[in-house]
Amino acid sequence: SIESPHVDAALPCSTPRVRRLSERSRALLVVMATIAGGLASRHPALPAFVKLYVGDVLWGALFFQLFRSFGPTLSRSRCWLASLATTELIELSQLWQAPWLRAFRATSIGGLLLGHQFLLSDMVCLALGASAAAWLVPPPLHAISTGKG
Repeated sequence: SIESPHVDAALPCSTPRVRRLSERSRALLVVMATIAGGLASRHPALPAFVKLYVGDVLWGALFFQLFRSFGPTLSRSRCWLASLATTELIELSQLWQAPWLRAFRATSIGGLLLGHQFLLSDMVCLALGASAAAWLVPPPLHAISTGKG
C-alpha cells in the first residue's frame, strides 16, 4: 500500500495534523482560484464593469485568504482587518509617485501588485472583497469543533 508522507496511517483522519493539512490545501486552492479569477478579470473581451471592479474585489478577498492561511490562529475579524489595512495601504501608496516606484509600476508584476493610479472606487472594491471573503469563507476546521472562528 502507498501511504501519503503527510499522514501517519495509524492516526485517524480527525487528528489536528490531518485537519491542518486539509485546511492548508483548501486555502491554497482558494488562493489559486482567486488569483486566476483576478487575472482573468483583466481580459480585454470582458465588459468594462468587470475589468474595472472585479479584479479589485478579488484582490481584497485574496488578502483575506492569505491572512487566514498564514495566521490560522487569527480570528476572522483580525484577518478581515489585516487584509483591509494592507490592501487599502497599497491603494493609498499609489498617491506616492516616486520615479523608482513609477518604474516598478510600469512593469507587469509591479502594475499587478501596486496598481497604477489611486481611485476611490478601488478602495470601495477592496473593502467589499475583504468583507465578502470574511463572510463567505468557512471557518477553519478546528474552529468548527471549538466554536471559534
